[in-house]
Amino acid sequence: MRVRVCAIKLGLCSNGGFFALGRKKEAFAEHQHPTTTTAAAVGGGGLDLSLCIFPEKLKSYRQDVEPILNRLASLDTVQQVLDVVAAKQNLDNPPAFLNALVTRAQQGTFDPTAGLKIAKGRARQAKIAEDERKREQAAQAKLKQKAKAKPKTKPQGGFKDRLKNDGVKLR
Repeated sequence: MRVRVCAIKLGLCSNGGFFALGRKKEAFAEHQHPTTTTAAAVGGGGLDLSLCIFPEKLKSYRQDVEPILNRLASLDTVQQVLDVVAAKQNLDNPPAFLNALVTRAQQGTFDPTAGLKIAKGRARQAKIAEDERKREQAAQAKLKQKAKAKPKTKPQGGFKDRLKNDGVKLR
């Protein structure tokens, strides 16, 4: 049985979850996270790359690099490759660098650690947006609840009764 080292990182899965950091040895079978979307799951016509976040330096090359990215088995791997491209500061030819990363990923020698900072930043931004959305929903619910609340009725009776209702002790 052949064994290879598989690089695993803390990354955002296609369903919004996370998976573990580190390196581990595993059987030669291709490592895939259980929530990974594969080309077969999309209908065999390639991966749905619209779910991936492309770095600015690749946006103008998007049509050229999509066939290269479709050579990969999962969206998680595609996003890891895109994160590594985003992390590189000075690239003369981003599509060529991307092609080299995809080839490494296919061979099992791809190391996604250079893109960890990008993935963590994206996860942090997603959490901030989610927290903001929850706060806004809670505020809206509170406003609706206030609007539905019955207005306080004034106590009936004379002056002495109203003072008693307000908690004033009379002699």
